[in-house]
Amino acid sequence: MTRADLAAKLAVRLKVTKKEADAYIVSFLDAVSLSLEKDGKASFQGFGTFRIKEYEPRLAKNPETGEMIQIPARQKAVFIPSQDLKDMVNKPEPVHYRYYPTTTSADQRMESSP
Repeated sequence: MTRADLAAKLAVRLKVTKKEADAYIVSFLDAVSLSLEKDGKASFQGFGTFRIKEYEPRLAKNPETGEMIQIPARQKAVFIPSQDLKDMVNKPEPVHYRYYPTTTSADQRMESSP
């Protein structure tokens, strides 16, 4: 789903224009970004948590030259899904989506009989 897709869905659900819905999305993303910058995390019950992960400096090999280089410490934004979100994503498929063979053994016997 793209930001435009999300804006279109929000516009329908909230009965606003797509431009207004996009403004809501921008405001939400700004709030999450500011929370990450200030507190290092942003949590949403039932959805998950965005947080900043710290990476220590390390030595690595440059694959082109074989030279060892120092990679500086850095931070990265990561997302940890809530158990509710994990359960929703991993729930069993509805029965009507499960695979069922198109032919049964009885059909195959009928096709092979003279």
